[in-house]
Amino acid sequence: MKTLTFAIGIAIVIALGAVWLYALPQARPSTTPTDPIKTYTSTSDTSLTRSGRFNAPTPQTTPTEPATATTATTPQGTPTTTAATSHTIDGAEVVPSEIVAGSPQPLTFTALISDPDVIATSVNLIEITPAGSLTVLGTLEPIGNGTFTLATSMPTLPAGILHFRISAAFYGALKRVQTPAFPLAIAPAIDTSGWTSLSPGGYLTMKLPADMHIVDDPSSGGYDTQTFDIELSDGTVLAWLYIYTPQQWTALQQVTTDAAIPVLLSQGNAFVVGYSSSENDGNTLDLNEGIVLRNLTQALATLRAQ
Repeated sequence: MKTLTFAIGIAIVIALGAVWLYALPQARPSTTPTDPIKTYTSTSDTSLTRSGRFNAPTPQTTPTEPATATTATTPQGTPTTTAATSHTIDGAEVVPSEIVAGSPQPLTFTALISDPDVIATSVNLIEITPAGSLTVLGTLEPIGNGTFTLATSMPTLPAGILHFRISAAFYGALKRVQTPAFPLAIAPAIDTSGWTSLSPGGYLTMKLPADMHIVDDPSSGGYDTQTFDIELSDGTVLAWLYIYTPQQWTALQQVTTDAAIPVLLSQGNAFVVGYSSSENDGNTLDLNEGIVLRNLTQALATLRAQ
């Protein structure tokens, strides 16, 4: 009897223990939160918009995200950010803006770029052909203060209007920047067989029509060098010619000034001739201004420095 009672007691204890264990709160399985931000690897299919933003491809399963900035390293090693940056070329021109067909007269193409991110070796001169295609003619060289120049001549080009652009690349940008087109006028040559050949001071030779002559200018036009004036017979000054040695001309190009620097006209073994045109827009001889200017352009094209 005692044995039966003991067995019944043990069974009751086990049953109560099972009930107690079942009643305890059950622990939840541990889980790791899933990062809702999807990651991806950019491919080579990238582009740079004109605003300078970098557009990387995004997965089709997620909305397109705003473009993010790209960075590049300048020659000084400082990272630069290109987001929302618009690189620009401040200005471009060719001097002179008109030459005569067949003339070896020098042309100077100039670009002003103050943007410090410009790649100095990337500033190109581009010709726009009549068909609209672009041809790179050469690279402009930096000469300081954000100025880039290229000196050349185009004696084989026919009369007409040519158009050019300047193109440059910038650190942190995938697309090059181009200027608007600017023109160069090439005038048809004039018959100079009846003109007078002159050699003032032995510095140069040139031809002038009957209504023009050269006079010595003792004031030197403020450039502290031998100067000649090209005048009409009534004394109207059309242009000034400045005579330099090659060393003087090189030094002049290094001068920082707001004043206009004479335009290179001809470079010989001993002398360099620069010029500047007068702003006189009339004369007392009732000469047609267009004809006068055309004759002046042709006269300058005949000049050769000694």
